[in-house]
Amino acid sequence: MPVAIAAVLVAPAPTAADTVEVDELPPDVDPGGFCRWLPVDVNRAGQILADCNTFATEGSIVWSEDGSVVDLRLLGRPPGAAPRSPMQSFDLSDGGVVVGSTGDAFRADLGAGSFTRLVDIPGSGSAAVAVDEAGTAVGNVLSGRAARAVAWRPDGTEVDLAPLTETHDINTGGRIVGSRFGELDGVYGDHPLVFDLVTAEVRDLTVAVRPVVGDSLGAMQINDRDQALVVSGDAIHSGGYRAMVVDVDTGAELWRAPANGVSRWVLTDAGEIGVVEVDELGASESVAVTDLETGQVRRHSLDTGSSPFLDLNDRGQAAFSDVVDGSLHALLWDPVLGVFDLGDGNGEGVSAVAVNDSGTVAGQTVEGQDLWRARVGLAPAAPVGLVATSSDGGVELTWSTPPSEGTGDVTAYRVVRDGEATIDVVGGARRAVDPAPGPGTHTYVVVATNRHGDSPPSEAVDVRVDVPLAAPPAPSPVVPRFTG
Repeated sequence: MPVAIAAVLVAPAPTAADTVEVDELPPDVDPGGFCRWLPVDVNRAGQILADCNTFATEGSIVWSEDGSVVDLRLLGRPPGAAPRSPMQSFDLSDGGVVVGSTGDAFRADLGAGSFTRLVDIPGSGSAAVAVDEAGTAVGNVLSGRAARAVAWRPDGTEVDLAPLTETHDINTGGRIVGSRFGELDGVYGDHPLVFDLVTAEVRDLTVAVRPVVGDSLGAMQINDRDQALVVSGDAIHSGGYRAMVVDVDTGAELWRAPANGVSRWVLTDAGEIGVVEVDELGASESVAVTDLETGQVRRHSLDTGSSPFLDLNDRGQAAFSDVVDGSLHALLWDPVLGVFDLGDGNGEGVSAVAVNDSGTVAGQTVEGQDLWRARVGLAPAAPVGLVATSSDGGVELTWSTPPSEGTGDVTAYRVVRDGEATIDVVGGARRAVDPAPGPGTHTYVVVATNRHGDSPPSEAVDVRVDVPLAAPPAPSPVVPRFTG
């Protein structure tokens, strides 16, 4: 059964972020204005992978933080060569590796400037759908009526993932989620399977998920905690799907979708599941994020006409769009700092699609369907758990990491005594010593800093410092006298 829900937290109303830099893809990338841009992913470096859609998916680009654009249709091709088309991309690693399909599965390495066709079988169709940080890609190959799931190692070696006939995702431990349609162990239907690339062991999740999800599978994800998300391929109604998360090793159920189902889903390596919940008619109702360990749920209600897209990063920050004052605004929701309004693209409306851990949000304008991004700067929340201990005329201070580091890792702390004197602590250390503050009672707070600014001060603590008593003088030595 699902874990018990510990609490349900309701998101506050949107406010302005500390800093927001918004821009759109330069028009000279698509001088004819034919592309309807759809973001696919944004990695830790802020590189945005996007597909250009016209009547079909024509091509893919990567838009970097510095404004440069790589056209994957031309990557690795000699000058004057015809672009590859059609093309569709599915995943972008933090190291800058893209996988997708041009009819044949491909892997593109942005750093090396290389483009590799992974399958070259006449009459076949193939696609690489996910890639891990080591460069191992997984995907599917169809030749005639025969379908098979495969993995391609960085050196190009192909690994057959039988009995899987379709694959969806891979985690950093080499576990791959996929499925097999047909009969397996006397049971007919879709079988959700996990293939271990290291041991070649296969785990069947059918018994765990079938009572909830049913016989048809629509999507699967796996995170680095070996938690697997399984989504039904059959809609409950016009917009809602059954879904659940299970522990791969034990088969234990960790979460299941509400009765009306969900329309969007994302499972993070931090052990959270984010979904768009729908009502009984299939309309988007709320964004909900659940901590799979504690069962705690936080929920943001959506207005009519909100965007169906959703992404969730490993900081627990969700990117989505909602109607604000009659226009579709992109929002970034931090679990501690609140909900931040990123604007509506100068009145065009914006659908937020993807977010990375550094606060870069990729989206699409509704009217022009242009590629849009916002780089959101959030300072940390206040540090917690400050403790001050007096000893030998000095004060030792310890504290805990802020419950949210904003959109940048904490790089330093500053200890403030009596509103003036400071001690700077560089890096991640959470300890400081004030060696000689002087006698009396002193008040201390600590402030966290990331690249976007300072946090509010922590809760203050008071500590009394007494001057150590001077040691008594040593007694004079006694010199014996002798008399004759």
